[in-house]
Amino acid sequence: MYKPLLLFSSALFLLLVACQPPLKTVPRKVKTGLDTLSYTAVLEQEDFARLPGNFAMRHLAGIRIKDRGWSRDCEYPEVVERARNKAMKLGGNVMVITRHELPDQTGSSCSRISAEVYLAPSLEGLERSIRWDPSRPLLPGDLRGTPKNGATDLPTVKCALKYRLLGDFFNEITFRTQATFLSDETWASGANLGKSQLLRRAQLHFNLAELSARRFKNELAALAPNLSAITGRAKPLMAEQEAAWQQRAAEFDAAWRGSNFSEAVLAQWEAKISAELGELVARSGDVTVSLLKRDYIKNE
Repeated sequence: MYKPLLLFSSALFLLLVACQPPLKTVPRKVKTGLDTLSYTAVLEQEDFARLPGNFAMRHLAGIRIKDRGWSRDCEYPEVVERARNKAMKLGGNVMVITRHELPDQTGSSCSRISAEVYLAPSLEGLERSIRWDPSRPLLPGDLRGTPKNGATDLPTVKCALKYRLLGDFFNEITFRTQATFLSDETWASGANLGKSQLLRRAQLHFNLAELSARRFKNELAALAPNLSAITGRAKPLMAEQEAAWQQRAAEFDAAWRGSNFSEAVLAQWEAKISAELGELVARSGDVTVSLLKRDYIKNE
């Protein structure tokens, strides 16, 4: 009686483990002695190669993610996210992707990557694409774009929103969003304002993008457990939230410009958006909802 149950339990365990592509570190057992971090920058090899020769970084470990042949949620963004989570646990604040094998090149349906993990003294100016995170505010060197045609008005602030729907689509579904700041397309001069003022404006625009990402997840979660409603509404809802974020960013710029760039107006908007982000703090990470029970929502 117990043997079939044991075999079934073992098979189920192996099935669950196999859903995740295997990850290993080089060396196998890494002990960095560092605390876990909440933010790690992801650089491509070409970004790493452009760093000045005197930029000191401590190498911590290598990460390799392969494929068992029947893994789930193993497209490039998910594989990078899994490696990044490991890098954060190692205490590394920089992860450099050194190899990316595309699906189907060797019969695999998954992306496979190699990465190296480092500890850098600062992340300022290192990233082309900065993920929104409360522990990673924008820094002066992150506004590294070049003004276009000698522009003197308020500079363009470039952000992007992406989403992914993950999970087995039977028992549960996970909503993952990423608000990013594109540092090469945002510069730190214009409207005769100081760099610190333009940096605060850029952070406000970035916060508005994150706010829209949280509202997107909040509205999708309200549709559970209706899978067809969730998948059908995801794309148009993201488009709506992108438009709403851009409209509010334009409203702030108009109000600030109209006040002759008043400190009071800037501070009022910063406080307002900070409060709105706080109201949706439960939607700041991955949101998993049950497709079987309406009252089950898990925030990660």
